[in-house]
Order: sequence, then structure tokens, then C-alpha cells
Amino acid sequence: MENVKIEHTEESRLNTLNTLKTLVNDAVYCDVQLITDDSNIVIHSHKLVLASVSHYFHSIFQTNPQDEIFKISFSAITLKLIFDFIYGREVFITENNVKDLLIAANIVQIKEIHKACCDFLHNQLQVSNCLNMNELAGSHEYVKLLKSSELCIEQHFSLFLYFCIGNTNSNVTNTTEWYNPKIKKWEFGIAMDIEHPKYFFNVLELSTEAPCWTSHKTAMKVKRNYFGLGVVHNLLYAVGGHDGTTYLDSVEVFDVRTGEWRLVCKMKMCCWGRSHE
Repeated sequence: MENVKIEHTEESRLNTLNTLKTLVNDAVYCDVQLITDDSNIVIHSHKLVLASVSHYFHSIFQTNPQDEIFKISFSAITLKLIFDFIYGREVFITENNVKDLLIAANIVQIKEIHKACCDFLHNQLQVSNCLNMNELAGSHEYVKLLKSSELCIEQHFSLFLYFCIGNTNSNVTNTTEWYNPKIKKWEFGIAMDIEHPKYFFNVLELSTEAPCWTSHKTAMKVKRNYFGLGVVHNLLYAVGGHDGTTYLDSVEVFDVRTGEWRLVCKMKMCCWGRSHE
């Protein structure tokens, strides 16, 4: 007589998961209590279930087999998301929970959640958030996100540093500061050796081994003061400001490759003294 192999059906797997979820929700047969980092909320669970999914839980239960209470260094909301995956094999990642969920998944060593969060952040990566993404990835050794954020920074931030002369009270200053994404700090830059800084601005070129300031005396299309500044894709935007009589809603952009300003579409309202990304 031939041996017969019996396997769980998808329906039986779902029934098992649903039963486990009911047991943990009702605190039935639970043999461990997890205290969260916020408000000391106690969540009941099963050592066997947690240890079968997470090497972290397996390790602490093995090290302290008699203990029934363990402190968890993240919030109850995040722990519930972890439990949704452990007991139900699914979790919903959003912009609001991805950072906390990623850090927690790294702690409890659940690779599926960790990878899904990294992929989610990787797909959300853009110029406006790549510096924050790089800091997050570097702090927690998220290799894929670290590489992609560094590439984004190199593409959009490492060729030029744009600077317009400012002033302190009545004194015009040639002191500069710039953000170095590689060490994640602000640094004093090369002071500009200029005679009349009020009338033009300088660009610090970082694409050579010897960074140097280059002057651009091309006048803007519209006379303006106290305007906002922003850099997008190596283009410098001057936004709003004041022309000495009225507030402005006009915007113009400077292309360092052509050395020319050009007007772009106006804003819906006038503004001045703002910075823009």
C-alpha cells in the first residue's frame, strides 16, 4: 500500500490564523506579556507564536525562559502592526507608520516587514525628502535605501551650491554655510572675496577638486528684495519679494549653465521673505 501525503489547504491555513488571532485578542492561553514604550500598555501574546516568526523574541525567551513580562521599546500602535503580521500574515504600510514600523521590524528581526518598508520608502524617494531618507537609512543601516538616497543626493545636490548674499542688520556679509550630506552637518563654506556683494550673487562649484566661487552679474528680470529662494534640479528660483513699492507674485529662475534669468508662471498671491524647496 502506497503512503498518502496530506497537506494543509489554504482554507485550513486561514482557519488556523483566524483561531490564533481570536486567542490572542481574547488573551486565551497567553503566556507572555509585552509592555510597550508608551503609557506602559500591556499586550498579551504566546511565546511559541512569537518565537516561530521572530529570532529576536526567540532569543529573549530562550535567555529568560522563566520570565513572563518583557519591555518593548516601541509604541502599542506599532506593536499591533507587528502582531497583525505575525498572527494574520498581513500589515498595511502607510506614510504615517512606515518609519516606526521599519525601526520596529529591524529590532524584532522580521525580514518580510523590513524589506516591505524599505521598498515603500524607496518608491517614495524624491528630491524633497532624499536628505531625510539618507539620514534614516544611515542611522539604521538600510543598505538599499542608503544607496538610492545617496544617488539622489549626488544627482541633485553635489554639483553646485547656490548662495545669495545676505545681511545682518545693516551689514552685508560674505559668510556662507552649506549642508554636507555625506557627514549630515552644516559647515562654514568658502567666504566670498567680492567688492560689491549687493549687486550680484555667487555660485560655489563643487564639481571640481578645488571648489571655487564664480560670480554672476546678470540682472533679474524684475527688481526685487526680500525674496524667497529654492533650488530644484540645479535651477535657482527667486520667488516673490518686494520691489521697493509693492509686494510681488512673480517668479523667475536662473540656469547656471546659461547664466540667464527667465520668468516663469506667477503665484496666486504675493509673498516675501520665504524660503522654498
